[in-house]
Amino acid sequence: MRYLIFLLTSLLALAAAPATGQPVVEADAVALLNQMPAPPATLADAYQRAYPQGATHADAKPYYQATTDQLNRMQQESQNLLLRFYQKYPTGVPPMPQQPANRVSQKDKSAMDAATSELAQKLMTDKAFAQQFAKMSEAEQHAYIAKLLADKGLKPMSGTPDPNAAAPMPGTDVAWGELCSDYSQSALDMTRYEKQTALQQKYSPRHDAVGAWADAEIQKLPM
Repeated sequence: MRYLIFLLTSLLALAAAPATGQPVVEADAVALLNQMPAPPATLADAYQRAYPQGATHADAKPYYQATTDQLNRMQQESQNLLLRFYQKYPTGVPPMPQQPANRVSQKDKSAMDAATSELAQKLMTDKAFAQQFAKMSEAEQHAYIAKLLADKGLKPMSGTPDPNAAAPMPGTDVAWGELCSDYSQSALDMTRYEKQTALQQKYSPRHDAVGAWADAEIQKLPM
């Protein structure tokens, strides 16, 4: 039974693994968990499982054989899927989607550099213009710069922007620092540990009493 639980726990962990962006196990491990045989309800039921068909030694494997075989098949499937994934992506990371190329041509860049240099030079050498430019509103400053760029042959862009052009790379739009901080605080929180310790201390005498009773009853049994 422990082997079954170990296999099923491994498969559930693989099924929940998000690293590859795809299911690692195609079979439904949760459904298989619900299909597993329930624990024996009585001592007689447990005995029938441990000693099937008049066996002389305990062996419950035949009772769980069908479930064990299904779990082994699922585990082999998961290993094959992971093997194919790493054969395709040896680093373990699928390639990121291609980002849009820089649409600014060398000619436009030269025009922008020339306009920027001319404006900076005029602000430093023409005190009256610098004072006048500082008094302009933001809209007026933008209009002046747009005219300066137009004089250099650079026209403003037209049309509607591409909503996907500035889309962040997958994973970069997640506040990883905040997530790690929250996880660390949760991991360092001693409240649950203190509650568990108090619970163990509360029921420890009862467990000891049951253990002592069991030892005494075992001693009464014939060899």
